[in-house]
Amino acid sequence: MQGYEQDVHINTLEPMKQRTVICVCGVVVSNITLLTESNRSDYALQGEHASLHCHYQTGPDETVSSVRWEWKYRGSEESVEVYVWRPNRRPVAKGIFFGRTDVSNADPGVIVIRQAHMDMEGKYRCMVQTNEMAGYTDFKLIVIVDACQENVWTMQLDMDSCTDTIRMHCVGLFPKPSASCGVFNEDKRTFLTNVPFDRIVTLRNSTYEITLTSRYVIRDWTSYTNISFKCFFVIDGTSWRRGITYKLFGEYGCDPLPPQPGPGTYNMTEEKSCWNRPREGAIVHYSCNNSKTLRGPDTLICRNGSWQPPNWAGTAQPFCNTGQSLKLPSYMTWITLAIIIGSTEICFGNSLDSSLKFQGKRRSLAHNRMLLPSKCWSFQVRNSSGRKGFLPSGTF
Repeated sequence: MQGYEQDVHINTLEPMKQRTVICVCGVVVSNITLLTESNRSDYALQGEHASLHCHYQTGPDETVSSVRWEWKYRGSEESVEVYVWRPNRRPVAKGIFFGRTDVSNADPGVIVIRQAHMDMEGKYRCMVQTNEMAGYTDFKLIVIVDACQENVWTMQLDMDSCTDTIRMHCVGLFPKPSASCGVFNEDKRTFLTNVPFDRIVTLRNSTYEITLTSRYVIRDWTSYTNISFKCFFVIDGTSWRRGITYKLFGEYGCDPLPPQPGPGTYNMTEEKSCWNRPREGAIVHYSCNNSKTLRGPDTLICRNGSWQPPNWAGTAQPFCNTGQSLKLPSYMTWITLAIIIGSTEICFGNSLDSSLKFQGKRRSLAHNRMLLPSKCWSFQVRNSSGRKGFLPSGTF
């Protein structure tokens, strides 16, 4: 029997030496792979373009006389021939592939499927016959009818009783899915319950109708603050899954005691979460007592579990203080003024008047009330070029 040669290295008793043995083998059919237009390899969606690839290797003197495909429907024990390739002939598609494949394809190991259909699901065997021997391999094709999108779910939260009701009604899914549903602890990343589907019914076209209804009341879950209802349809043997993650009872809410403004008051709207905390969107309005000035925003809103100012780029929290608290002392104001106007001397008295001296003349500042010891400061102001002028860069 002829075949391709393969080098096999076997250790002998002599250290650091090897010898080569020639292995004479026939055709080897290694595996079948699926490729879909969406680049999936574990399943095809009904209606999409797909191809089955039978991978094999022959020896240098072997020639392939036929590649035949047999199909066994899921649960059936009988195999039927559905596709045959022979040299110098047009491929023949039969049964489930008749009229659904591209028979102009000349690759002996490839079936080009124009549109995948649920009828094509099952176990396939690719058999390669050469002038020397035959080989084969098997593959399970899964075709999914993707009928259960997000619109099959409805969720309703009754805020008066804090009861969450979740319903699902899906019609036309194929094949039969498994359920992975329940209340999920988002903090611990674990399921707290396991919820099966209420009903799975096989329809006349072999697809499935699935229903589920679950109700949850807050009084049963007060020891948790971050829980969700997760439910996913899973097709065994594939990466396909559809479903939802739904936050139960809404958001936890904000701190019942918002940031305090100091000597002031605040009023909070009365929206409450199911955990009896200020609900998302709740608003706090701030005001200050007499003679106090509000700094920062006058309103905070409950967002994502924290009190946040609406469209405020300054101080994040409001606070009340005296109106003069953030002003410079009056003598610092006059020093600043003196620098701006180019004064060379500042004098402060111990009564009600003060003065500035600039350009050799003294100007009275009679309305600046201060009680400071009498004192004058003399200084020079220079700009960056070394000349006297405005916007000083030197010292005095």
